Amino acid sequence: MKILRFAGFLHSLNVSWNPVVQGAAIVSTFVIHIVTGNDLTASKAFSVVAMFALTRTGVLTTPKSVKALTEGFIAAKRMQIFLQATESHSYSCKPDDGTVAIDITMGTFAWDRKELTAGKKGKPEEDESKEKAIDDGVDSSCDSDVKALFDIDLTLRKGQIIGVCGSVGSGKSSLLSAILSQMQFTSGEVKIDGTMAYVSQQAWIFNDTLRENIVFGERYEQERYKAAVFASALDEDIKQLPNGDLTEIGERGINLSGGQKQRVSLARALYADRDIYLLDDPLSAVDAKVGQHIFNHYIKDALKGKSVILVTHQLQYLSGCDDIYVLKDGRVFEYGNHDQLVEADGQYAALIRTFHSDDKNNSTDNESGVSYTLHDNILESTRRSKGKISKGLHTRVSSQRNGSTTSEENANFERRGSRKSVTLDDKLGNKPIGITERSKMVIGSGQKADGKLLTKEEQTEGSISWRTYHCYIKMAGGYGAALVVLLLFLLEMGSVAACSWWLAYWIIQRSEMGTYVSINATNENSTEEAYINTYEPEDTEMTSYIYVFLGILAAVITFTILRCFAHVTATLNASSKIHDQLLKKVFQSPMNFFDTTPSGRIINRFSKDQDEVDVWLPNSLEEMLTFFSVICFSCVSILIVFPWLLLAFIPFVLIVMFTYKYYHHGMRDCKRLGNISRSPWFSHVTATIQGLQTIRAYQKQGDFMRKFTQLLDKNTVAFMSFTFCGRWAGIRLDTITVATSFLTALMTVLSHGAISPALCGLALSYTLQFTGLFQLSVRLAAEVEARMTSVERINFYLKTLTAEEATKASKVRPPDKWPSDGRLQIENLKMRYRDNLPLALKGVTFNVASMEKVGIVGRTGAGKSSLGVSLFRLVEPTSGTIHIDGINISDIRLHDLRSRLSVIPQDPVLFVGTIRYNLDPFDEYSDDEIWQSLEKANLKHMVRDLEGKLEAPVIENGGNFSVGERQLICMARALLRRCKILLLDEATAAIDTETDSLIQQTLRDAFTNCTMLIIAHRLNTVLNCDKILVMDRGKVVEYDSPSTLLANPESWFSGMMSATEKARAYLA
Repeated sequence: MKILRFAGFLHSLNVSWNPVVQGAAIVSTFVIHIVTGNDLTASKAFSVVAMFALTRTGVLTTPKSVKALTEGFIAAKRMQIFLQATESHSYSCKPDDGTVAIDITMGTFAWDRKELTAGKKGKPEEDESKEKAIDDGVDSSCDSDVKALFDIDLTLRKGQIIGVCGSVGSGKSSLLSAILSQMQFTSGEVKIDGTMAYVSQQAWIFNDTLRENIVFGERYEQERYKAAVFASALDEDIKQLPNGDLTEIGERGINLSGGQKQRVSLARALYADRDIYLLDDPLSAVDAKVGQHIFNHYIKDALKGKSVILVTHQLQYLSGCDDIYVLKDGRVFEYGNHDQLVEADGQYAALIRTFHSDDKNNSTDNESGVSYTLHDNILESTRRSKGKISKGLHTRVSSQRNGSTTSEENANFERRGSRKSVTLDDKLGNKPIGITERSKMVIGSGQKADGKLLTKEEQTEGSISWRTYHCYIKMAGGYGAALVVLLLFLLEMGSVAACSWWLAYWIIQRSEMGTYVSINATNENSTEEAYINTYEPEDTEMTSYIYVFLGILAAVITFTILRCFAHVTATLNASSKIHDQLLKKVFQSPMNFFDTTPSGRIINRFSKDQDEVDVWLPNSLEEMLTFFSVICFSCVSILIVFPWLLLAFIPFVLIVMFTYKYYHHGMRDCKRLGNISRSPWFSHVTATIQGLQTIRAYQKQGDFMRKFTQLLDKNTVAFMSFTFCGRWAGIRLDTITVATSFLTALMTVLSHGAISPALCGLALSYTLQFTGLFQLSVRLAAEVEARMTSVERINFYLKTLTAEEATKASKVRPPDKWPSDGRLQIENLKMRYRDNLPLALKGVTFNVASMEKVGIVGRTGAGKSSLGVSLFRLVEPTSGTIHIDGINISDIRLHDLRSRLSVIPQDPVLFVGTIRYNLDPFDEYSDDEIWQSLEKANLKHMVRDLEGKLEAPVIENGGNFSVGERQLICMARALLRRCKILLLDEATAAIDTETDSLIQQTLRDAFTNCTMLIIAHRLNTVLNCDKILVMDRGKVVEYDSPSTLLANPESWFSGMMSATEKARAYLA
């Protein structure tokens, strides 16, 4: 704000100081001229005034030019950082042995591009992790490289499958990044033969159709596409989409679950048909049955003959790999096949022992905790009469063989909004696939039946409404403040005009004291009258004229400073209030808004539109008001001298009004087109940066550059049209002003002797000012209206965005220590995501005692996540209540509710800042408490090794930490808060088996006095819970202790565990 205020004040002074400087220069010139004994006549005086007036444009634009050059220089310097950055290049050397695909010998790799310095330990990172400093809002390289991999020896033969495992932060994902040449290669030798496909640990999905996300710019081939979809177990998922594989997928795959996004990424890699496949833990987000299908049909069958590196925490799959590499601290700790490593009894054998001891039921990662076999499905269909199945037994067997499952990942469509169930003919490829009544489709958040998800950006038509101007004036301080600013503009320009009028009066007084005499000309028949100044003024009289001049000049300076201060204060108040209210509105908007609104559209509001309101609109508004004030006084002065010129002004004004009306429509609409065309450009840049490693791996940089150029060209066309509109109007308005100057000069000649030369000179001098400023003022008026479109766009959000809590009045303020017990009572809870959608929760009722641990499991559409959504009031319940320690959570403020609960999400969220800021953003805890939470989360040693320790930087999305480390940081955050109620949603999905075992023990010890709700994705994580809550189709079907449910072979939970065991046994 201080920078904006200072810059605005400087610009305002620059605009207003020009007439002040000119006035001072004119007074100084005349005083020196008279003091030195020279005579001052109207011709001399107003010639000087006219000459100074001609310099107005140059004096006014020179500071602007300097400012533009400075801004261009700064922008060039910022771009220079990127243009001079070292570009990544693929390894060009091929192995000497033709049977080898990848050969790394003593390879050492590092993040960033400078030498390793003392005090910076080589802590390996995963998943595109880079330690970077934050400099001026741009991630710049650290002062040193962060070495992540040391002395790597790895040989991948063609057609071979290599498995890679290791603990969190051991360097597994960094190894894949090194092969993709995304790390700095410092020493050793790397040779690669073949094209590569890459599946990242966190799948990258862009905003397009599902088919385009799989095809990824390649030519569509139906059979090849079907094979990729089948191998990735996406058949059933595509059938559930509203428009099949032509359904629009939101940014970052917002309407897909984690498992679905991962399988789309797998399908993309298979469809690309590359020689080498780098798979970064793709099986952690899928259930046992889908994982079995992917491993057998995708990795073993579809990739047969391909070279594969599989990074995984799912140790049960490693026995199917040809070789296994175990990483530790960025080094290859041991390698060999499964039997050799088990017999060696090293790190790998220890991981296997931990896996079997911790997972006695041989459960694996799954998306929903549900993995039904054929027998279980048949039993289930007879047990639930409402679960109609219109397909025959052959369809079930086919579905079982294809590995398709109705899993938790599909439930995201239900979680994210529309629950409307419809039946439609889906299509896979170009052929329709029959969809039975059982295959009910669930539409994503805000998604229509045509498969469209994102809403179209609003585009208003016609003139800017008065409501927009009213909003801006109100934000600026109201109509009173606006009138004060306008009055100061008039006083400032009026005092400047008074200087010229006083000069004319001075010359008139001197002229009246002189005489006209006849002088004989060369022709005897003619005489010529000449003015002879016979008046000798006294010093005191001349001094009085000068003092009046100085007094008027002092008034000009005073009004200028007051006007600058008032204008800057008013416009800055408007921009800051608009920004604050916009930020508040967006923060308070429901999740549905973010699901259906591209990020580029929101970024556009906060960047370019806000910049228009902060800088360009105040500048244009100030110049317009200044020049219009000058024009008003110029017209008044001209009309006072030549009143009959008013007859000529009337048609001129009509022509100007016609020109302006025709011109400002085009300029305004071009600005609107520019604003709208900028949003897709921003979205594309954001998506490209997020998926840069995937784009480089598939060598699609050219495609994305072409799309970037196309989007940029669309925006540039609108910008150039906006500029051309100004040029078009300038030519026509200049013609009018030239005509006005001609008529004024003509009147001066025709009125020779009838009007004082001083007044004629005054009129001509104002005409010269009028000529340049008139067309500029009209253009500025249209420009102000065009820039008001940014206020219009922001005001649209201010008026249309509804807050989560807008309909609820806070009536209860909970006690400071609430909740003290953590008792949870849910009674007949019903919830729908929108008014026109079916219920997601249908009369859920259960109680959780204080400090009780409840595991929540269920199959697709069960409502597990919807229960968590209701607990945090992300969506308000339709009916029913949730009581925590006897207080209805619907009666309290959202801040009071959410600040007393904790959640460990499946996708870890970190913010730009430091480790300390991410753990304790409000400085509520001591260093000892923070270190204790890090120790419980098994992060103490990792953080202690970082430079800066708790003050170590965290870049955007926590990109300088592995996914597992981010998950542990989120867990440390929850441990630090010590809330009485904790919700866990697959909190250990990206963590290795050994660390998972330690974390499970930490959860049991650290959260002993906490009520825990655990949404189960690994069924073994809920076996130690006090109770198990089984949900199905928005209802509670079972709620009892695990031992009681497992003792009943007909129970839902028993069937789920049995299915998991069978899947595990099949893999064994």
